[in-house]
Amino acid sequence: MINYILNFFIGLTLFIFGINSLTTGLKKINKTKFSKIIKETNNKYKGVIWGTIITAVVQSSSFITVLLVSLVDSGIISLNNSIGLIMGSNIGTCITSWILSLSSISNNYLSFLSIDNLLGIIAIISLLFFFKKRLNKAQILFGLIILTLGMNLMSESMIPLSTSSIFESTLKYFENPLLGLLLGIIITGIFQSSSLVIGILESLSLGGNISFLAGYTIILGSNIGTCVTAIIASTNTNKTSKVVSMFHLVFNIIGTLIFIIGFYLLNFIFNFTFTYQNINALHIALIHTIFNIGSTIILLPFTNLLIKISKKLIK
Repeated sequence: MINYILNFFIGLTLFIFGINSLTTGLKKINKTKFSKIIKETNNKYKGVIWGTIITAVVQSSSFITVLLVSLVDSGIISLNNSIGLIMGSNIGTCITSWILSLSSISNNYLSFLSIDNLLGIIAIISLLFFFKKRLNKAQILFGLIILTLGMNLMSESMIPLSTSSIFESTLKYFENPLLGLLLGIIITGIFQSSSLVIGILESLSLGGNISFLAGYTIILGSNIGTCVTAIIASTNTNKTSKVVSMFHLVFNIIGTLIFIIGFYLLNFIFNFTFTYQNINALHIALIHTIFNIGSTIILLPFTNLLIKISKKLIK
C-alpha cells in the first residue's frame, strides 16, 4: 500500500513539473504561429466542435483542460477562446465511454487512438525536434509527455482500490444522490480521470452490482471530480488561468445540479420503475453522453455569466 501512495505522489510531482515545462516552452513560442488555431476558437460554437474532436482523438478531457490552462497562462489563447474548447472537451470524452462499453461485446478496434499510443508518437517527434536544435518545441512536447506520465502514474497507483471487493460492494449503498455524487467526485479526483471511473463502473455493471440510480449519480459526480486535474495545474499560474479551471468546475457543478433536479422532478411526475434496477455498460455510456451534450446545449448561451461567476470565485 505504501508503494502505491508513493507512486501517487511521484505522479503528482511529474504532473506539476510537466505543467511548468509546458508553460515555459509555450511562452517562448512566437504567438503568430498559433493565429490560425486561435481564429478557429474565436467563435465559441466552433470551439465546442474543436474541443470535441481533439478530446475524442486523445481520449482525455483532463489532458485538454490542462493544456488550455498552460496556453492561457502563456498568453497564446485568451480566456474567452478557451471556453468553447472546455465545453467541447466534456463531449469528446464521451467517445471513451462508448469504446469501453462496446469493448465488452466486441473487439476494440479503436485502441490505437489511446493516449498511451499517442504519447509514443509525441516522444518520437520531441526527439526529432531536440536533435534539430528546436529546443522550444522539444520542451513543449517534453512537458506534455511528463504531465501525461504523471497523470497515468497517479491513476495506476489507485487501481488496486478499484479492484477491492469492499469497494465493489460499497457501491450498492450509494443510491442516495448526495452520497453518489460525493463518491463520484472523490474517486475521480483520486484517479485523475473520469474515463477511468466510467470504465470501472462499466466493468462492475457487467456483474450486475450497480443500480441505475447509484450509477447515475456517480457518473454526474465524476464530471465534477475531473475538474481537480485542471485546478492542480493552475496552482502556480496567473489569475486568468485559474479562471479557466474554475469555469470548468462551475460549468460541471451547474450542469450536475440541473440534471439531478431534473431527474428527480421527472421521477416524481412519472414514477420511474427502473431506478433500482441494475444498470449496464451501454446505459452508463448513454447517461454520460446525454449529460455532457445536454449541459453544453443548456449552458452555452450563458458562458458570459459563468465567466463572471468564475472570476468572482477567484480572489
